[in-house]
Amino acid sequence: MEVVVVLCLSLGMSLGMGGLVVGLVWFSLRQQREQGRRWAEACQQLGLTLTGSPTRGLFSGPRVSLRQTMDGERAGLPVQVGMRIVTSGSGKNRQTHYYSYAKAFFPRSLELGLSVTPTNVVARAFAALVGSRDLEVGDARIDPHYKIAAAEPEAAQALLRVPYLADALAVGASGAFEPYVSDTELRYEMRGKCLDAGPLGAALDQAIDLARRILAAREEIGPTGAEDVVDRAWRPIAEARGLALDVDQTRMSGRVEGVHVEVDAQLRGTRRVTVFTVRFDRALGVGLKLTREGALHGIGKLFGMVDIETGDPAFDDRFVVKGQPADAVRALLTPEVRSQLVSLQQHAELLEVEDDRLTAVVGWLIRDPAWIDSGLVTLARAGAALAGVAAGAGPYRR
Repeated sequence: MEVVVVLCLSLGMSLGMGGLVVGLVWFSLRQQREQGRRWAEACQQLGLTLTGSPTRGLFSGPRVSLRQTMDGERAGLPVQVGMRIVTSGSGKNRQTHYYSYAKAFFPRSLELGLSVTPTNVVARAFAALVGSRDLEVGDARIDPHYKIAAAEPEAAQALLRVPYLADALAVGASGAFEPYVSDTELRYEMRGKCLDAGPLGAALDQAIDLARRILAAREEIGPTGAEDVVDRAWRPIAEARGLALDVDQTRMSGRVEGVHVEVDAQLRGTRRVTVFTVRFDRALGVGLKLTREGALHGIGKLFGMVDIETGDPAFDDRFVVKGQPADAVRALLTPEVRSQLVSLQQHAELLEVEDDRLTAVVGWLIRDPAWIDSGLVTLARAGAALAGVAAGAGPYRR
C-alpha cells in the first residue's frame, strides 16, 4: 500500500512539473506573439516596413519577431527602428539584454572618424577621479555626458561647438533615448524593450532632427583636416613627380620608379592613416601572400600552418609567406627585395604583398612632404624589385 502511495505521489509530482513546464512554454509563446503584434502595429503606425525574416514556431506559422527592423525614409534620409539584442554569460548565468533604437543614416560619411557615446554615472565618476582622456569640446553641457573620439580632433571639436548642434546634444543627454553619433549614422537608443509607436516615433523624430543639424554643421565647418593636408603638403610632391592629385578623395597616384603607386588618406575606425600601394602591371603568378609576422603566428605553426622560409633570419622572423611553387616564391624574394621589405616593415603598421600589389599602412596622416616623397620612392623601389621592373618602364595597364 505504501509503495502505491509513493508511486502515486511521484506520478503526481511529475505531472505537476510537466504541467508547469508546459505552462511556462505556453506563457512564453503567448508573450512573444503579443510582443510581435505590438511591434508590427508600431511599424504600421510609423509608416515603415518590416525587414528581415519572421520567427517560425514549432506548432504555429510565421510571426513577427523583435529581430525584424522597421525601415523606410523620412525627410530624405534612410531611417530604421529596431531592437538590439545582446546575450551575455552562459548556462545559468546567461542573460539577454534589449536596447530599443531609432536611426537616421547620413547620405555620405562625415569623414571625421567621429564617435560620440553617452557615458553613465559610474563612467563620469571614474573620469572625474582619473581625469578625462577623451576629446573635449569645452562645453559643460556636453563634456561630462559624452565620450568623444575622432580621427580629425580639431574638425570634430569645431563641428560639436556649432551652437544649434551643441544645444541638441545637451538636450539629448537627459532623455530616455540617448544619442550615439558616428561618421555614418545617428542613433537614439534606450535600454529595454519599447514596443509603442509613440516613444519610438519621438525617438525617430529626434534622430532625424539631430542628423540634419549634424549635416548642416558639417557643411558649415568646411573641408576636413585631411583635405587640407593633402592640398597643402601632398600637392608639391604631385606636381614635382607628375602625379594625379584628388583632394576630395584624399588620393595621389601615378608612376614612380617604373611602377604604378597610390597614396591614400583613409579612415580606419577613428584614425586617419596613410596607405601606400604599388599595383603591379602583371600579377606575379605564384599566389603570393606575404604579411608582417604576427603574435599568433607561433601558435599557428603548432597546428601545421607552415610558411615558406628563405633562410634569411632577419626576413623570416618578420614575415609569414605563402604561395606556390615554393621555389618560385623564394626566387622572387631576392636579397634586394628582402632588404627593401624589412626596411619598409620598420616604418609601417601593416605591410602586405599579394600577387597583384604591395601595400604599406602608416598609422597616422603623414603631413611632412619629405616623408611622403621618401615613402613613395621606398615603396616603389620595393615593388619594382618584386615585379622585376626597371626604372622608366611603360605605363600601367589595368
